[in-house]
Amino acid sequence: MNIKTERELLKQDLDKVEDKHLLEAIRGLLEFGKTGIRKTKPLTEDELYDRILESRKAIADGKLITQEEAKEYFRSKNEDRN
Repeated sequence: MNIKTERELLKQDLDKVEDKHLLEAIRGLLEFGKTGIRKTKPLTEDELYDRILESRKAIADGKLITQEEAKEYFRSKNEDRN
């Protein structure tokens, strides 16, 4: 598929997007592609606190694992291949 066709398909998909956060993420990706600089908005104190609570709940619900658990998982997966 050529770049012109790909661009037109992307435009059609963008016209269907209703999620503000997704559009902001796409804009950030485009900016990064143009400048190579990632622009992030600092969290407010309330946003940071909410993020902490969300993370703690995910840990309590077993939806997240520790960094050490992830390392061990990938170590053992790599050993299984050899």
